[in-house]
Amino acid sequence: MKRKAIALLSGGLDSTLAIKLILEQGIDVEALNFTTLLDRLQVKDALYVTVELNGEILDRPAFDGTMVKGGDTVEFLYFMGGGK
Repeated sequence: MKRKAIALLSGGLDSTLAIKLILEQGIDVEALNFTTLLDRLQVKDALYVTVELNGEILDRPAFDGTMVKGGDTVEFLYFMGGGK
């Protein structure tokens, strides 16, 4: 069975080179940014999902170009209404 990997792609040189190195090792890579990751996970109502990176909320326009580095903490927050 061929190995597969998913990479968060920022579009910068570091993530591009990392993916190239992984591909050279014969590993299939699917490169994602936060927007495509939410699509791939089939998140219902993705407009209600917020991304927190290292304790800071990302603006939605930054989802496609934000770099994630080793040691970063990423959280996905899904806001829901309800209650009395």
